Amino acid sequence: MAIGRAFVGLAAIAVLASAALTTATAEEPNEDFFTATILPPGVLLVEDEFGSSGGANPDTIVGSRGFFGDIEFYDDDASPYGDGHASALYGVPTNSGSIDFAVTGYPDEFFFGGHSESGNYEAYVTVFDFFGDEVDNFTISGMLSPGAVDDHSFNDFEWLNGSYNVEINNALQVGDVDFFTYTGLTPGEAFTVETLDPTGAGIDTVLAWFNEFGSQIAFDDDHDLDTSYDGRLSLIEGVVPEDGTLTFGVSGYPDYDFVGAHDESASYELLVTIPDEGLAGDFNGDLVVDAADYTVWRDQGGTPTEYAEWADNYGATAASNAVPEPSTACLALGLAALVASGVRR
Repeated sequence: MAIGRAFVGLAAIAVLASAALTTATAEEPNEDFFTATILPPGVLLVEDEFGSSGGANPDTIVGSRGFFGDIEFYDDDASPYGDGHASALYGVPTNSGSIDFAVTGYPDEFFFGGHSESGNYEAYVTVFDFFGDEVDNFTISGMLSPGAVDDHSFNDFEWLNGSYNVEINNALQVGDVDFFTYTGLTPGEAFTVETLDPTGAGIDTVLAWFNEFGSQIAFDDDHDLDTSYDGRLSLIEGVVPEDGTLTFGVSGYPDYDFVGAHDESASYELLVTIPDEGLAGDFNGDLVVDAADYTVWRDQGGTPTEYAEWADNYGATAASNAVPEPSTACLALGLAALVASGVRR
């Protein structure tokens, strides 16, 4: 009968491609594919950090004012622009041909100035006539200050009995994006690349793999192996192409277009690992093929094929994979007499 077995040495063990891990520090500028930091062969770990052009993205609330200046409608986070914390209103009536709206910061839903948000924003206004056809559009630039409520008013007779939309873009600050090219890798080898959080700051990354022409091959947001970061880190798996190079872009959430549309600001590391399929015949996982592995093979009910792997590699180590010496080969043959009892019950 077949006996279940779990050989440690046959499991894939993730190890670094080089015995000594060399760490590099990114060289700026490296904000796009064409200015990527070129890492020399043997470097699999690079350190960098997200900076910013200054300022934060304000968390906005927009409200439309009625005839007497009261807030009739308001919104917090409905805008398709910005970082997910920008506001929008749709279909607001322009019965008198006027557009009156106010921008404040979260959580000031009463528009009294009870907030501490600050930063630049843009308001995209689109005006429609009675039939729903667009008749006008314009953009307003503003800067929100803590405790301030920005009011915007416009009037045009062509807007009578129509409506308007106002959409806020709060992501005008340009965050940092970094590109790296790893070189000297072995074509055809499987790899894993992942972002790490060395300081435990809770950095939230997005990661993409690009081909030699700068086109995106793969993308990941929150597929990290370390669950302690609540899905904030990124991971991609693939195979090294023929030219032996890998180029990756790293940005902050939610910058899926890698243009700097994020406000992350912290250090991170980008690590490439190459899986090692293990040493054939090393059934106890100690990186040496020896008599102890035969014992594991025998006790776990190993197959003749696995025995042949052990015999062929007897004396090998992970560092050398040496061809067995005649004496070790003879020892392997001497143990062959025990095969029958190890294979059949």
